[in-house]
Amino acid sequence: DEAVPFFSFFLFLVHPVNTEVIAWVSQQGTLVSTMLVLASIALFLLYFKLNYRYRFILYSSLLLSAIAPFVKEQLIIAPFIMIGLAFYLQLSIKNKIEILLMYSSTILINVLTRLYFGVAFSQDGGIFANQKEALLTMAHGFAYYIRLIYFPWPLTVNYEGFPFERSISVTVLVSFFVIFGFIFLGYYFRQRDPKITLGVYWFFVGLLPVNNVVTPLYTT
Repeated sequence: DEAVPFFSFFLFLVHPVNTEVIAWVSQQGTLVSTMLVLASIALFLLYFKLNYRYRFILYSSLLLSAIAPFVKEQLIIAPFIMIGLAFYLQLSIKNKIEILLMYSSTILINVLTRLYFGVAFSQDGGIFANQKEALLTMAHGFAYYIRLIYFPWPLTVNYEGFPFERSISVTVLVSFFVIFGFIFLGYYFRQRDPKITLGVYWFFVGLLPVNNVVTPLYTT
C-alpha cells in the first residue's frame, strides 16, 4: 500500500501537465497554497492518530485551511477535504458534526472578508457569451484535462489551445461521455476500493472552483 501513494506523488511531481505552476511567476501562489493545504491535512490526520489528545494540532490545521483560499481562491474547497476525510475515516457522529461546523466556518470567514474589503470572487474579464457556451466549453475543457493526464501532448504555457465551444458537436458529446464515464467509474468502485472513488471524484472537485459554469465570466 505504501508504494501506491509514493508512485502517485512521484508521477504528480514529474508530470509535464504541472509545468504551468513553474513556468508562470503568477502561479507561486499555487505552490504556497498547496503547501498550506497539505500541512493542514497532515495535522488533521495527526490529531486523530493521537486520539484527540492535542487540540492545538486541530486548531493549527483549521488555521492553515482558513489561510489557503486567501492565497489561491481555488483552495476555498480545502475545508471540504477535511470534511470528506472525517467521513472517510468513519469518525463518530459527534466528531463529524464538529469537523463540519469548524471547517465550514472558514468558508464563511473567507466570503465575509472578501465582501467587506470588496475583493472579487473571480478574475476580471469576460470569456463566454452565455450560459450554454460556458457549459459546452467547460465540458470539453474537463475532458481535455483528462486527456492531458494520460497523453500530455501538445502542451503550452499559455491557453492558445483551450477548446472554446459555441454549439453542440461530436467533440462536445464525446466530452460529456468521457466525464460521465469517469463519474460512473467512481461510483462503481465506491465499495470495491473507496480510494479509487475518492481519487476520481476529487479530480472534479478540484476543478469546481474554476468551472465557470455556475458563475460564468460573460463578455460585455
